Parts: sequence; C-alpha cells; structure tokens
Amino acid sequence: MDLYALTAVERRRLVDALEDVSASEWLGPSLCSQWSRHQVLAHLTSLWEVTPARLLLALVQRGSLDRALDDVTQHLARRLSPTECLDSLRTHASSRRSPPFLGPGAPLTDIIVHGADILWPLGRDWQPAVPALSESLTWIVTRSPRGFLPQGRLKGIRVLATDLGLALGPPEGEEIRGDALSLLTLIMGRTERADRVSGPGRRRLLNSSPD
Repeated sequence: MDLYALTAVERRRLVDALEDVSASEWLGPSLCSQWSRHQVLAHLTSLWEVTPARLLLALVQRGSLDRALDDVTQHLARRLSPTECLDSLRTHASSRRSPPFLGPGAPLTDIIVHGADILWPLGRDWQPAVPALSESLTWIVTRSPRGFLPQGRLKGIRVLATDLGLALGPPEGEEIRGDALSLLTLIMGRTERADRVSGPGRRRLLNSSPD
C-alpha cells in the first residue's frame, strides 16, 4: 500500500477540518504540551518548509533532536500564519518527503496524531480513514521507531485494535485493547482518550507516558 498516498488524503482531510478555526482558537493549547495549535500545524509543514541544513544547524546548536524540532517549529510559526500553514499543507499534501531513516510511516503517523492534538482540544472529532490508521498503528508497533517512541515503550505490549480486527505485538505480551485511534494516541503519549483503552498493559503506558 502507498503510505504517501494515504498521508496526502489525511493532510487534505485535516486542512478541510481546520479552515474555519478562528484566530483566537489557533493560539490555544494543543495536546502537545509545549506547542499551541498553530505551532503544531506549523510543525506539520516542516518537511518541506525547513531545509535539512536548517534542521542540522538547529541540532548542533540545541544539542538534541527534540530541542532542534522545537526550535524550527517555533521559527516556522513566527514566519507562517495559520492560513499560510494550511495553504502550505494543502499545496504539498502529496509530498513524498519523510524524516531520515524513518520512511513513509513517519509523516502518516504525524498527520494522524497531530490532527488529534489540534482538533480534540477544540471539541471536534477526528477520524482518519481505516487504511491510514491500520498502516500507522502497524508501523508504530512493529517498528517502535526511535525519534517517535522512547526506547522500550512497547516492549512486551500486545496491541488489539478492536475496530479493525488487528492484533500486533508478542502474543504473550500485556494486552491493550481499544479502537485504533485511541490506541495510537495513547502509545504516542496522549491520554485524552485513555479511558477508551483497557487491558493490563494500559497502566504501564500511562505511567511511562512521555512529556
């Protein structure tokens, strides 16, 4: 399956969902504790709006990938208004760029999770397409990609997406069960819909949720 094509669909879906967000709403907090909704949106454009050289410079200056990403995101949000970010996201929806060494699962997961980061605090629904959710959840569980998850976060966890009939991870692992989007966002450290996830592995994920 072409994950870049799935990502393009979700980018356009998110732009459509955000076009009527007000200026004051963009300033409000997202589920990313360090970023506003505008800053999360700006981050979603960084694959094409930030050059590799600019990111490398930020990495050297800031000393870690997380701080470098924060630096370039803050800069992007100062440079681009929310409307300009939405225009950029729509224009480049079919971009096939991905972070080094991570492949197409990374931008797909980014748009799904960050879509929830923006929309859920606004009280709005966010429901990516089933193929996108399936591919993203499979990627995050089977790859446990560094840069997306703390090392060992899913070690010994069995993931059961009840809405997709999807089972991932070691058969003998501690189970977590729920709909795919609630599982994916909890795995990525968001607790907004943790009450929709059950199973013995849930407590471990809640106790080790990254900031």
